[in-house]
Amino acid sequence: MQAHLAAGLSAAEAAQAALNEAKMVTAATDTTAAGHRDGLAGYAQAMAQSLDQLDEPGAQAALDLLLAGFTIETVLRDVLLPYLHDLGDRWEQGTVSIAGEHFASNLLRSRLASIARGWGYGRGPRALLACAPGEEHDLALLMFGIVLHRYGWRVQYLGASTPVAELARTAAEFRADLAVLTAVTPDRFDGLTADLARLARVVPLGLAGAGATQALAAATGARLLAADPVTEAQRIAMA
Repeated sequence: MQAHLAAGLSAAEAAQAALNEAKMVTAATDTTAAGHRDGLAGYAQAMAQSLDQLDEPGAQAALDLLLAGFTIETVLRDVLLPYLHDLGDRWEQGTVSIAGEHFASNLLRSRLASIARGWGYGRGPRALLACAPGEEHDLALLMFGIVLHRYGWRVQYLGASTPVAELARTAAEFRADLAVLTAVTPDRFDGLTADLARLARVVPLGLAGAGATQALAAATGARLLAADPVTEAQRIAMA
């Protein structure tokens, strides 16, 4: 408004001109935000279609665009997690083939593993991540570790189907600051209550995945990580 007054406009004219400029800025900002959302949705759709068609170059290209245009957290939480949830639903309904499910899972796992490279470096707290015995689904755990590392944590990743005793031994040996054990179905934790309670006395323990319950966490002295892996990693990092 001061610039308009200096240019010789009256106070009323200067105020109106400033108001018009503010409206133009707001409209431009809204358009940019809408374009941002549209871009995310468009790239996500392209990725999903390429994965469904077993099109590796197309899926990798869509992932390249997503990772170049958006934060890791946004891509993981708003694109990959919803896609994997939908893939799981379609798997249960029998509308996706074994080949299609394996192709998508393995491509995304390899991409996440490449992002995770070097996550053991640093001087921050150390997290030990593993899947419960018999559990092979590890993509959400990979995402959790990626985000935790972005907040300065060091990650030691034991991966699929890890015996609880081995997790406890490794946690003690490396003086881990946190251990996280995940499973997608409750039966993976059957018979492990005593072992998990012993583990929780060795290292702070988080239980994650759809198979983890508040009752199990309370019985073992663990912390239930009930939200999505990106949110839980951020919560732990900022605690």
